Amino acid sequence: MCIRDRYMGLIEELRRTEEYKEAAEQESERNLVQAYQERVLDGVTEALQGTVVAETLDKLSKELVKYKQERKIAAMVKFAERKRRMREAEESGRRQAEQLLREREDRLFRSIMGTHQGTVDSYLSAILSETLDKATTEQAMKEANIKADKLNKLVDAIENSMNNPQQVIKNIVSSFLIPDIQRAKLEKMGNVGSN
Repeated sequence: MCIRDRYMGLIEELRRTEEYKEAAEQESERNLVQAYQERVLDGVTEALQGTVVAETLDKLSKELVKYKQERKIAAMVKFAERKRRMREAEESGRRQAEQLLREREDRLFRSIMGTHQGTVDSYLSAILSETLDKATTEQAMKEANIKADKLNKLVDAIENSMNNPQQVIKNIVSSFLIPDIQRAKLEKMGNVGSN
């Protein structure tokens, strides 16, 4: 609604008072109409001022409400931001603590695994050494038995040949004669070489 439409009645009243003023014949009527016209004009002015003041106050009230809401929202945003930062700091601290715990557990696990590995290595080394000792002992015994069997057969063969008296005499004679024959050959070769 336009201001002109709102105050149309007052504007019409001002026009009528103007007409009355022109139509008035006496000075007192003119003064009376003039005073009435001033009152109507003051009323129109006051109504216009009241409208402007009311609109301004309404606008300022709305701006104040808007400002309060903005401040309230800004405070809520600050509070939410601070709360978010605190949660992030807590989460960061928790992650850091978990990381330290995980590293400690990893070191402990590696230490335990190193101990277990050393124990397993020494156990396997002992078993391997014991097995190797047994195997070498068994192998040495087998070889000794085989050699003993061969030597027994050889000794038996020698004893058999030694129990024969003709063979014993033959061996004794050959052991005396063969070295003499070889010595004589060597002397003969030495004499031939010196001539």
